[in-house]
Amino acid sequence: MKNIILVILILLCMPLLVYGETETFICKYSTYSDGNGTHKVKDKFILTFIVDMTKKVAYMLGNQGSEEVALIPSAVGKGISFVEITGLGNVMTTAIDAKGNSVHSRNTILDGGIVPTQYYGKCEFE
Repeated sequence: MKNIILVILILLCMPLLVYGETETFICKYSTYSDGNGTHKVKDKFILTFIVDMTKKVAYMLGNQGSEEVALIPSAVGKGISFVEITGLGNVMTTAIDAKGNSVHSRNTILDGGIVPTQYYGKCEFE
């Protein structure tokens, strides 16, 4: 009887562990567009997003480390978007549809002018 009470007390005193629903999106981009047209990506361009839907937070892993990004679930259908604002105030957005198609847009202001680029690729879900 003492063992049963002890087990019950231990179970009641243990903090409840809550596991977040974490998803990983690995996006590989093969083409991009800029002011001069559409081009093939010369070097590998891969972005990885780690999303915790329970906490509603997302992180982007890129070639310059990791950064928290705004998570915007699609209101219609199954898709997701991410928004990053860099330290210089440039806006980067990534949209991923339910089939894994993705567009990554960079709206950079450099020397007072806009330098737009848009990458097209495919994401894998893990």
